[in-house]
Amino acid sequence: MSARGETRAGSGRAEVWLALDTATDAASIALRHGAAVLAENTWTTRRRHTVELAPRVQEMLELHGLTVDDLAGIAVAIGPGSYTGLRISLSLAKGMSLAAGVPVVGVPTLDVLAASLLQGAWATAESTAAAPSGALPPTASPTAA
Repeated sequence: MSARGETRAGSGRAEVWLALDTATDAASIALRHGAAVLAENTWTTRRRHTVELAPRVQEMLELHGLTVDDLAGIAVAIGPGSYTGLRISLSLAKGMSLAAGVPVVGVPTLDVLAASLLQGAWATAESTAAAPSGALPPTASPTAA
């Protein structure tokens, strides 16, 4: 159970997901609880994913009083992108998954970019009180529409 005391029904695990993206030289990690982003860190890695990713993940988890065992799952970008960069985040995700017994979900990098653009369009539309044509609200998914 996490320091926050929130658990996934019947599992004793928090509903906190770790997200990893090392498809490009701009690496990103994030912690998400439900619809809320607890933490996000993006940095220019200059092909140093191997030495920078795991320590940054550990630091982020510790900063929020969490361990790998507190995660409900791990989402990882699967490309397109740098083959070596993708292998590094996928390897870390798989190792953490095996150690903690949590699922790994692969997310296409282009889906991440599209979701980001849609959420930005939705936020802009909400501020002007008119939904953009074809845009989904932040909680909707393209497959559910």
